[in-house]
Amino acid sequence: MIGSCMALIGKPAIQYSRPRRAWRALWAACKRPHVIGAVLGLYAIAFTYISMAQLTHERRLTEVERRMTFGLLYAESGQRGYLLTGDRAFLVQYRSGLNALTTYEPVYRDALVDSKSKNGCFELESLLRRKTAEMSLTIAMHDQFGQAAAIAIVDDKGGNAYTEKIYRLLLTIRNREADRVAPFQLWSSQR
Repeated sequence: MIGSCMALIGKPAIQYSRPRRAWRALWAACKRPHVIGAVLGLYAIAFTYISMAQLTHERRLTEVERRMTFGLLYAESGQRGYLLTGDRAFLVQYRSGLNALTTYEPVYRDALVDSKSKNGCFELESLLRRKTAEMSLTIAMHDQFGQAAAIAIVDDKGGNAYTEKIYRLLLTIRNREADRVAPFQLWSSQR
């Protein structure tokens, strides 16, 4: 009766039995504990791999961010020490901080996976250039015109604004990476 009704509509009755066959096959497979164990094992392996890839990516970003932050801190500390004391030994710390910034900024950009995060790195690079230019200007002013001229530039608080923007941008990039990175992007980015 049902078959003849289906023939009237124009759809063969066999089409409706295919899903039933699939469910029966799935039910038969689920009755066997070794099949369930194998499926759960594969799921656990895949989930572990995804978690490890995300953790490795996050650790790599955190390490490069830390080195860049310390580079900025060393450069600022060396600059301030030189401006306050006039001791050229502080310039060694200043140059060491600048070297860390120029070394780790491209590494940071290469470590990012999300394209919007990589675009944020161009803004970061621009801010770092402005910040280092401001620091070198204060040192040059100290050398040419004395401590008062250099301190006047520092009192302008332009360098502090750059530093705050840099830290905010690093936080924004980290959050964007954490929110938008899919596991398959992490798999393809691992070296």
